[in-house]
Amino acid sequence: MEGTRPERTRLIEANSNLPSLSSELRERIERIARETYRAFCLRDYGQIDLRLRGDVPLVIDVNANPDLGTNGSFYAAAKSGGYDYPAMLDRIVRLAIERAERSAKGR
Repeated sequence: MEGTRPERTRLIEANSNLPSLSSELRERIERIARETYRAFCLRDYGQIDLRLRGDVPLVIDVNANPDLGTNGSFYAAAKSGGYDYPAMLDRIVRLAIERAERSAKGR
């Protein structure tokens, strides 16, 4: 599937008040997010919202076109992951270009 390479997906915590997570739970959350991203055939970017019930991660929303505005949670997550707004947009555009180039080569 296009746009679902695992190295492009990483956990970014949008809320600095999150409880610290064990490495095992963090890995499980990242795996679930990647698997959900693939299952919904998302491309280039998307937002997977999860909640924890105890140590059980639950997917509560999948958004293929999240709000990219500076007040949205997608940007808040990107910012906490070290991206400023222009860098976040640049990354999304670059991912789309890479996907289009791979697709053109496969024709």
